[in-house]
Amino acid sequence: MGAVLIPTRMTNAIGITVGPSADLGSELTFIKELGYDAVELAPDAFNLLFSGHLQLPLLREFLPILERHALRYTVHSPASLDLRDLSDYDLQMRMAESVVEFCRLINAEMLTLHFEQQ
Repeated sequence: MGAVLIPTRMTNAIGITVGPSADLGSELTFIKELGYDAVELAPDAFNLLFSGHLQLPLLREFLPILERHALRYTVHSPASLDLRDLSDYDLQMRMAESVVEFCRLINAEMLTLHFEQQ
């Protein structure tokens, strides 16, 4: 008989995008109480990116708040991230690397990246 794989997490989550608030911890608690499983975060919306770099002092405050909540996290990249922008390639690459690092730091399961038409 074959092995049965039992996922450790739900495969389909119900999520919502969260923006900056006066009390992110309370907002995440409320979201969980409403029945959501996942939250999408944009690091630029929380001012965690500046000039393509993650802002470590702000992350030190931000990460423990996420860790206290039993939610799954996904990331929405900044609208300004455009890897087709060769005129500012270094900044775009720094930003892309920082967004991927942010995903790693919060154990994000997915990264959403849109290219806006310029």
